[in-house]
Amino acid sequence: MKGAKTILVLRDPVQRFVSNLRHVMMARQLSADDVKERLFANDPVIQGNRITRQLAGKIDPSSGLSLTEQHKMSLLDDITDPIELLEAAYQAIDDAEIVGTSEDMGSVIKQLEFHGIAIKEEKRHVRDGYDLQLNASELDFVREINSLDLEIYNYARVRT
Repeated sequence: MKGAKTILVLRDPVQRFVSNLRHVMMARQLSADDVKERLFANDPVIQGNRITRQLAGKIDPSSGLSLTEQHKMSLLDDITDPIELLEAAYQAIDDAEIVGTSEDMGSVIKQLEFHGIAIKEEKRHVRDGYDLQLNASELDFVREINSLDLEIYNYARVRT
């Protein structure tokens, strides 16, 4: 599309992952203990490194699969070559005209305004009652299974 700009806003991977766990709790009516059990059992619904997977996702129009099916597969497939995945994600960041983080939305909004795009900052939160209360060991595990996302996030922060 002529004149289109790629805008990329990344969220802190640990915060994003914990937020996703809360959404899983809500959607599936699970307790915090149930979600933690699924987390450590490598439940495919609770997959790490989603940011990197999404940025590096390869869409093949000739595959016969819908974009939605291909997107889901890219999120659930095993990561066989993390270096290749990271390189593709770095390239996606480098190709974007506007890059920022949700923790620094003020800067993102200024970049958008510079390009003539008006946007209102809006904060949304999952309803109360879905607190996981992850301990330090559990948070370390979340960081470990999102290690590629943490690399991508830090790369994007340096680029902004």
